[in-house]
Amino acid sequence: MSKKKSFTKTNKATNVNKNETNTKTGASQANKSSNKGARVQHTTKKDTNNNSTNFTKQTGKRKRSATQQLSKNEEKKLKKQKKLSKGINEVVHEAKLLWEKARIDPKQKTPERYDVMVKIMELLKGKLKKVATMPDGSRILQTMLKLGLPIQRKAVFEEVKGSIIDLSKTKHGRYFVKKLLKYSTKAQREFILKKFNGQVRGLLLIKYSAFVIEYFYNTIASHKQRLSLLEELYGNEYGLFKVENRTWDSIITENPAKKQMMLEFLQKYIFLVTNKGPSLLSHSINHAALLTYFTNAEVADIKVAIAAIRDHFLHMIHTKNGAHVGCICFDYASPKDKKFIIKSWKTFVYKIAIEEFGHIVFLKALTCVDDTKLLERSLFTEMNPKAKQICCNKYGRTIYLLLLVPDQIHRYVKKKKSEWLNQATASTSKKDPEVRRKELLQIAKPQMIQACKEHTYRLATNEYGYEVMLHCLLWLKEEDKEAHNQILTNLLNYIDPRVEEYESSEEESEVDTKDTNSVLQNEQKEEEGSNNVENDKAENEQTEEKENDNNAENDQNEQVEDNEENNQNEQTEDNEENDQNETNVEMEDVEDKAEHSKEATQSESTEQNSKKAISKKNKRAKRKNPLKEIKEKMKRVDILTNSHAVSLLKQLLSKDPSIVPLLLDKIKGKCVDYITNTATLPFMEYLLDNENSKKSVLSELKPSLDRIKETIVSPELISKLS
Repeated sequence: MSKKKSFTKTNKATNVNKNETNTKTGASQANKSSNKGARVQHTTKKDTNNNSTNFTKQTGKRKRSATQQLSKNEEKKLKKQKKLSKGINEVVHEAKLLWEKARIDPKQKTPERYDVMVKIMELLKGKLKKVATMPDGSRILQTMLKLGLPIQRKAVFEEVKGSIIDLSKTKHGRYFVKKLLKYSTKAQREFILKKFNGQVRGLLLIKYSAFVIEYFYNTIASHKQRLSLLEELYGNEYGLFKVENRTWDSIITENPAKKQMMLEFLQKYIFLVTNKGPSLLSHSINHAALLTYFTNAEVADIKVAIAAIRDHFLHMIHTKNGAHVGCICFDYASPKDKKFIIKSWKTFVYKIAIEEFGHIVFLKALTCVDDTKLLERSLFTEMNPKAKQICCNKYGRTIYLLLLVPDQIHRYVKKKKSEWLNQATASTSKKDPEVRRKELLQIAKPQMIQACKEHTYRLATNEYGYEVMLHCLLWLKEEDKEAHNQILTNLLNYIDPRVEEYESSEEESEVDTKDTNSVLQNEQKEEEGSNNVENDKAENEQTEEKENDNNAENDQNEQVEDNEENNQNEQTEDNEENDQNETNVEMEDVEDKAEHSKEATQSESTEQNSKKAISKKNKRAKRKNPLKEIKEKMKRVDILTNSHAVSLLKQLLSKDPSIVPLLLDKIKGKCVDYITNTATLPFMEYLLDNENSKKSVLSELKPSLDRIKETIVSPELISKLS
């Protein structure tokens, strides 16, 4: 037996009644004895019924008996009853039933829906603070703000305005506060901003409330309101004493001595945010704070901050300020930090390359990182399967253009962003920029050649891809003539005289693919139907033959039986054995005939199946593949009808006159068709203005001047031809 511990006070031990202690000990002993008896009974049951044990072998915990075990539906009902037993949950449950009616058709402004909203408001009046923190209640209040009348929105705001900060710190209340900011008036937003004054820094360090501050800063707040939120990160005094339009520069101009103090305050805040995780560092208000620190702090402090930020670098380059901070990081980061940052881009390289702000950081990495093999392994290998998409993207094409024409990158990148790329990088990078560029060009060369060869038409007719193809062709002329000639021949092969027939190539291809799919489906159905019919015929023939054989056997058996009965009556018992022998011989003859008939039917069916297979093969051989015809039509689409392809050819002809004879060979005998078509007329005007191609084009057009004058309206072109 386990001894019972007694907890007594030392000072008052003498004044305690002995009778009371005796009664307590006696009761405890009685309870223990009763527990003993229960245990003994339990052990006896366990011994008698070994199969029905009440204890688990691993944990030793007592199992629930069969009567205590409930089904899942019963457990759910019990949970609902427990929830409804509490006061607030009954109200929310009633409001939820009404809410289901109100949110069926949110676009229809019916009076019935407004009546439902009034009933919900009456139910929840005075309880909105508690309801907003509940998962179901928060959703009900959000629909109240979205679908309710302005009077109802005002009533909700008036009841909740005192506890907006507390609600924004909760898991479900933050969504309600977000909706409140969205559907609030200007005066209400100003009131909420005053509530946030002095507490912005603390709210930004909490996961749930930071969500609300970011939404207000990024989507709703005006420029003045953004400045008032941001200045609280410079010091505590700027949250208590507010001044309109106060910025970092204005504070430093008034009090230059405060700069160091403000930088230290910002540094502490940055380290707190980075320790909290990537969810807080992805907010744009924190990116603005980081930018002010990185543009004003000293180099040693910046390097320390880079070491803290590098783990969450991916989460901040999707905004303008975050991308600017990323470029500064590559300016001052050590080779070890650069390597860590680039390796963290794994599986996100394509997304960064085509982002509005992320591609600037990508370009900065190409201009700062000296380890080109690292760039090849981490970036270019992942870009290889997406080379066509990157070339045809507004932002992705700049990666290849930076390597091909670094002097002209300002044409493809905005002025402010190009300034981020041109900042000094001598402190960290030691390799010559031209050497680095040539090494990266050799790495990216197979990607560009493959994209230009396999997707020539796509790149030539794309708004952004034709520029990549232009500079790639001009570079390959000196670097790799074989690849240059292959791409150029592919490009010129898309010139075709039948322009009117294939002007809308993409629409026709879609229609053709639909038609071909329908044709293929119909042919498959016809083949299946014919196969089914032929199979049914063969099965019917086989069944008929079997039935005939069975009937013949039955007739023969009946005749044999009749003969046997007659012989038995007429002949004596001595001749019975001879009759039986004769009948056995006749039965064997019948079985032989049936086997021969079956073999004949099987041979006929195999011959029919072989004939069917041969006929199917002949049909497939004769039938033309419609998808191949579509591809041939797509090849015939004339690139001279596309403005981007025409500008590509114009620039190629101006910079490389050796292409002119190749192009004239493709156009030979088709100039009249081209000049009479409005789609290809601009390109023909360019050829007439070009000195290298003017003579050959005019010599072909002069015999058919009358026909050209009937179609052409511009007198300038007629004067050129005459």
